[in-house]
This record gives sequence, structure tokens and C-alpha cells, in this order.
Amino acid sequence: MIGVIGSQHFSNNLIQELKSCIDIKIVTTNLKDPQLSQKAEDCEIIHYIFSPLVTLGGLRTVKALKKMKKKIIVHWIGTDILNATTKFKSRFIIKRYKGLVDAHLTHSSRMVKELGTIGISCRELPLPNFGLYELQELSPGKKVLVYLPDSAEDFFGKSIIDKVIDSFPDVHFMILPNSGNSYSDRPNVTCMSWAKEMEKIYLDTRVFIRLPAHDGLPSSVIEALSMGRYVIYSHDFPHCERADSAEEVIMKLPKLLGSSFTNIEGSKYVHSKYDKNKLKSQLIELYRSL
Repeated sequence: MIGVIGSQHFSNNLIQELKSCIDIKIVTTNLKDPQLSQKAEDCEIIHYIFSPLVTLGGLRTVKALKKMKKKIIVHWIGTDILNATTKFKSRFIIKRYKGLVDAHLTHSSRMVKELGTIGISCRELPLPNFGLYELQELSPGKKVLVYLPDSAEDFFGKSIIDKVIDSFPDVHFMILPNSGNSYSDRPNVTCMSWAKEMEKIYLDTRVFIRLPAHDGLPSSVIEALSMGRYVIYSHDFPHCERADSAEEVIMKLPKLLGSSFTNIEGSKYVHSKYDKNKLKSQLIELYRSL
């Protein structure tokens, strides 16, 4: 039995993909769960989605499970890497106790390199959770989708996005998830606090912009590329335009908006790299090897 510890979203998605292939269940979504050890009793392997080694509380759960002779997999996903590389206490815990983990995994080669700077030898193996869309022709008009959540506007480059919006009054920007409180005076901006059908939104846009200060492997980038949309991203990723300043975005956006062709190579890449069946097979092979 595989036991998953992580957020409800990631845990449920992983179980839905693997339950027909292997015995798997959620142990808990809360590292402070007093019944964590009891719930994990029938599991041979514990798969953490988000590293527990960045806090003392998380470390205690790993120690308890190792005493129960459990194999431990840690899937590093993003914010945990940021904490591990920037916070002294987290770095100390990881340096001393990383050996308690039987397999460190993460989503991309960029994240593998980042973890390598703090002494963690990590395998690139994305979770089989990414939604992929069919390649579609670019929509008419000049429409740009922007990821800019209200809760972390500065972290996701609001100052850059504002300059870009002001530089292209003839371009329509759709921003989500965002209440729109900061953009009520901009006629070329539509904000959505939540979207149920992302496929329709990608279909209606030509370019997707995502500019976080730090990131894991965002599903939005994968989804946009899968449909053949162009992506401007603040980190290196195949078939995306790299930009982390307003000047860079302003320089690159007109060419992408004016393109007559879809981002075919980007779509081919993510459909091959993040094929669910391939990723599921690799993960199940890892489980069986431990």
C-alpha cells in the first residue's frame, strides 16, 4: 500500500491517476494530524507531496514513520524549495536529515539543480497530474492571459504587469485569479476571481504571461503550451519566452501577438514530456523498486 501525505488537491489527483494500477490511499492532508502514524500503519511506502523537511513538525513525522520501517518518498514542488534555499532553519534540518528519505523527487531539471545547491540529490519525475489540451489555432484579436493572484500580486510581478498593460492600450488583458480591485480604471483589462473552464479561456487568448519571483512547475504553463499558446515566463522553460522585467515583456509581446502560427513545438514538447501514462509507469516502477 502506498500512503500519500499532502494537500487535498495534489493527493486526490495522484490517487485518481494511480488507483486502478496500484493500492494507494490518502494518509492525511495535515502534518499535525495526531493519528498520522496510525493511519499509515498499513502502508509500506509514504509519498509526501511537499517536503516535510522544511519544518521541525514535518521532520518529526518522517522520524516517526522511519521507526515504523516505512520507505519515504519526498516530492518537492515549489514553495518548499524556496524555504529550503532561503531559510536557515530549513537548510539545517535538510542538511542533517535528508538521508531519512529513500527518494527525493521533483518536477523539472531546473528544480533538480536548485535542490543540488543545498546538497540534495534529486530525480526529475513530475507527478502525472497535468491537464493537456489539443493543439488549437490561435484566436483572432489581441488577447493576453495573465496569472496574477490578489493574494500575492507583488510576488507575481504586478509592477511589471501594470507597465505592460499601460504600454499596450489596444491589447485586451484577462487577469486571473484576481478580483479586479486594482484594475477598475483600465478599460483593456478583464479580471476573473475564479474560472471553471480554463480550456475556453486558453482558446480565447494568444499569449499567457506568468512572472513569479520563484516557481515550481506550474500547470498553467503546461496547459497553455499544450494548446499551442505562446508563453512569457520569468523562468527558463522549453518553448517559452524568458522575461523578468517590463522592458523584456514589452519587447517580446508584439511579435507573439502578431504571429500567424501556433506554438506547435511547445505543444509537441509538453504532450511528450508530461504524458500521464508515461509518468504513471515511471512512478509505479519507482514504488516497486523500493
